[in-house]
Parts: sequence; C-alpha cells; structure tokens
Amino acid sequence: MDWVDREAYQPPGMELLGHAGGAGSYHAWIALTKKQRRGVVVLSTANDLSVEAMGWTLLQRLPLKRESGNYFAREIVGSWIAFDFDKQSQTLRVTKVFPKSPASHAGLSAGMIIQKIENVPTAGKSLAECGTLFRANGSPKVRLELVEPERKETNIVEVTRGKFLTSG
Repeated sequence: MDWVDREAYQPPGMELLGHAGGAGSYHAWIALTKKQRRGVVVLSTANDLSVEAMGWTLLQRLPLKRESGNYFAREIVGSWIAFDFDKQSQTLRVTKVFPKSPASHAGLSAGMIIQKIENVPTAGKSLAECGTLFRANGSPKVRLELVEPERKETNIVEVTRGKFLTSG
C-alpha cells in the first residue's frame, strides 16, 4: 500500500502516514503515527464529507469542527495567494488569500488588483508570465504593487514567503 503524508501538519513528536480508498459511496481512510504507535480508521458512506480530512484532524489531535469534514491542517511553505485575470477588466486580481499565511499578515485580500510584481507591470502579461514573476527573484520576499478597487488606493507591499499552517 502507498502510505503518504499529503503535506499534513506534523505535530511535534509525530510522524504521520495515511492511506485513503473506496468505491462508489464507500469511503475508507487509515493512518498512524509511527512514533506514538497510534492509528485512526474512518469509514463513511457520505459523499459530502472527506474521511481523509476527518481522519487527519483526529490523528493530529486538533478539534473537530464543521470544516474538518472537508479540510485538514497542512503545513505549507510560500506566501499563499491565488490570482487570476479578471476577464472584464483585464487585470490581475487576487482570488484567494489563505488565513494565517504571509499574504494574510501583509494585509492582502481577495479582489485586490496586482499592478506590478517586483516593479514589473502585469498589464499585457499572461497568467504564466505573472506566475514566473511572482517567484523569479529567488528571494524569500516578493514586492507587489496593489490597488484596493473600492477605495482606489495603491499600496506597495512586501510579502515574505514562509511556513504556515492552513486548514483549507
């Protein structure tokens, strides 16, 4: 069986591995922490819940919440914003900012327009070119010129990439 960690948050003193499977409306997930010699098995016939998300949450000893049925805590490295081109305005816009991420701490929010990345205008660039600009300098920091569309304010923000914990 292929045992994976799926970038799940690894609490101190744990080494988590899991495996999911199923067919039709039957869903199964099993995982263990090798260092503490504990395991969790989750079985379900519910198609609107993730047995994997619930299982990782239990094994990580995090509180079960409504969102635990769909998302589990992951440890991610980056600045973590998602962006896309707005078809109407032809501008690069922030579409999602992960809570507790470096981008969130820098004050970014969905809907902001990204005018420049590292002092390079995004106008006329493809999404792939903007993605390359976002990580091109190899530095742990990226400089963005942003416009808050409602207030029509322009700000220059420096976002530091780093490790953070997210649940969705």
